[in-house]
Amino acid sequence: MKTFFTLLLTFLICGFANAQLEKGTWITSLHGSGNYLSKSEYKLTRLTLTPAIMRLIDNNLALGINLSTSFGSDRIPIVSNPYSVNKTQTYSLEAGPVIRKYFGDGRFKPYGELGIGWHYVSVREQENDRPIYKDHNDYLYARPVIGLSYWITEQISVDINTGLNAVFNLEPDYLYKDWNLNIGIAVKLGKKNDE
Repeated sequence: MKTFFTLLLTFLICGFANAQLEKGTWITSLHGSGNYLSKSEYKLTRLTLTPAIMRLIDNNLALGINLSTSFGSDRIPIVSNPYSVNKTQTYSLEAGPVIRKYFGDGRFKPYGELGIGWHYVSVREQENDRPIYKDHNDYLYARPVIGLSYWITEQISVDINTGLNAVFNLEPDYLYKDWNLNIGIAVKLGKKNDE
């Protein structure tokens, strides 16, 4: 019990220590999310990875490039024919600029982020392993995010964030939105430039 309280006290003290995000340094990050659902013959799988590299253009303000790739697979039985299965595979790629603003001076740093850019999606559909549909399209995306970083050391943080991914084109007939929860890690590179 004494060990538990010692660890808790150490954790709390470290939580109030400073994590400096100075102008001129770089942050690389990798966030990911995934889910799997299986019920009877129905199966759904999703995996998303989002690497980014950002340069701190001011203290606690970073600007960079975001890349996101995701893969989805659905297996859905066809109700009208119990021996048929519809399989859909989706692959998407997103790339564009991202801006992130950190708040506070402690090891726990909340942040807000906005990414925009190009979204490519490829969809392939099969019925009983027979191709019935294949398509790919280009769209635009916007991704506002709120998150929290815990800086374990001056260089490494563990992040959790949630955000809305909105995919659209310039016509009003297509808009895809989804909320996601991501967990990741970030690494700060370089030192503050002497001015």
